[in-house]
Amino acid sequence: MRAWENQTFPLVDYVRDLETIVNMDSFSEDPEGVAAVAAFFRREFEGLGWHVWETQVDEKAGPLLEICNKTPEHYDILFCGHMDTVFPPGTARERPFSIRNGYAYGPGVADMKQGDLGMLYTAKLLPKEFSDRLSIGMLLTPDEEISSRYSLKTLLEVGAKADRILVTEACMLSGDACIERNGKWAFAVEFFGIPAHAGFIFERENASAVEEMAHWILMLASLKNAEKGTTVNIAPVSGGAAQNVVAERARLECEIRFREQAETDRVREAVEKALKTPFVKGARAMLLAEDFKPAWVPSKETVQFAEEIRRLAGELGQDFHWSRRGGLSDANSFAQVCPRVIDGMGPRGQFGHSPQECLDISSIEPCVLLNLALLGKLAGEKG
Repeated sequence: MRAWENQTFPLVDYVRDLETIVNMDSFSEDPEGVAAVAAFFRREFEGLGWHVWETQVDEKAGPLLEICNKTPEHYDILFCGHMDTVFPPGTARERPFSIRNGYAYGPGVADMKQGDLGMLYTAKLLPKEFSDRLSIGMLLTPDEEISSRYSLKTLLEVGAKADRILVTEACMLSGDACIERNGKWAFAVEFFGIPAHAGFIFERENASAVEEMAHWILMLASLKNAEKGTTVNIAPVSGGAAQNVVAERARLECEIRFREQAETDRVREAVEKALKTPFVKGARAMLLAEDFKPAWVPSKETVQFAEEIRRLAGELGQDFHWSRRGGLSDANSFAQVCPRVIDGMGPRGQFGHSPQECLDISSIEPCVLLNLALLGKLAGEKG
């Protein structure tokens, strides 16, 4: 029997802790709420003798926690999760943690407080001989749900120190982990026209910002490509002040998701052309509020790493498989600085960002045991 297999998994304790943190509101733009969750994890990890560094990445965000068993200079493996949710303050009171038919429910129960706790319980059950041989990092971020707006620089710096990264977002209820995700380019465009009385359109100089925006909407929609997996969504849109006034201002927001860098280049070229050459004479457009995440295309090393985990899972009597996901995570960014990244390494959950969000309680123990098996393998390789 291997060192970590002779322990009884403390499922009751895990579920109790999950209830505690799910019932803490931690909306991305509520620094105090995220800080309360961070305080829970800081206390727990420090109680295990792990080192915890707390960084205030921005006054608008909660703290970021970098946690390690040894030294932060290099990590044989880094686990990563996020403490924020998409739900505003008060949501936990409206629909607190509950259990029905073997599934846990509540705001953030799958996305991703379950994965954060999986990291903690991996540390709690970690045999000393594994800890002695490995440098293990655990990163808890405050703003993943808003594209790591404030923590990205720190996240990349920490990720670059790791040989391997496991992002503990929930795997799908089907059991699928993830080694490939779409990228995203989101932006806003503001349009400026020349206002005039609508009854004198042919007599007076004018240019409709709304008309210019309408041309942009059609242009952006034409960039969709089902074969390449490039999606375009335009919303919200607004413009104009009154029916009898040619619109002076208008605005749209757009999100484009893509699988390939070449598609990003194609879309940017079309947008830049429209910025330089307005459709409506006298109108102009300005691009602002950009948010970009690169597509995550798995490296050869990532595929090999996933195969290693699949074989380990088989030894434990578990299935391990993976699929592409259209959603984004910090794995998109980590893949730019680390050769081996696997996402969806938390217990099984689904329907995040909705009241149906749930976690399969029966998947908690197998998830942590797989983490320990992997750490055992890496410790063995270190001799």
